[in-house]
Amino acid sequence: MEVTNAQFTTVIDLRSALTSAGVAVDLVEQTVAVAETVRGDFVTA
Repeated sequence: MEVTNAQFTTVIDLRSALTSAGVAVDLVEQTVAVAETVRGDFVTA
């Protein structure tokens, strides 16, 4: 799955989308951490 800035405006949106898709919590957190690093965002919910 490729995540782009256009798809998710915030880390909260990303976390919500993955969680609602039934992704395991630990995988959600790992994906969010990667997204934060890639974007230089470091925004946590």
